[in-house]
Amino acid sequence: MLVASLNEIDPALVGDDGVVNHSRDQCSSILGGVPPEGLISSTKSRFETATFAPTDEQATEILDAIRSSGFCFTP
Repeated sequence: MLVASLNEIDPALVGDDGVVNHSRDQCSSILGGVPPEGLISSTKSRFETATFAPTDEQATEILDAIRSSGFCFTP
């Protein structure tokens, strides 16, 4: 579900082999209480590739996908 959601944001996201690791790292930041502006910044940095540079809007969509996919949770 996470990869499908990221593909809807931009197919270039799922072309990156590290997309699941980036999502896992971003989940740690979410659960760690990083403020919203910090999450946007780190999402843009983590998910940037040679062919994709996320906008603030896309970073917000990526965060929403991570949160809503069931990928990021506390046991």
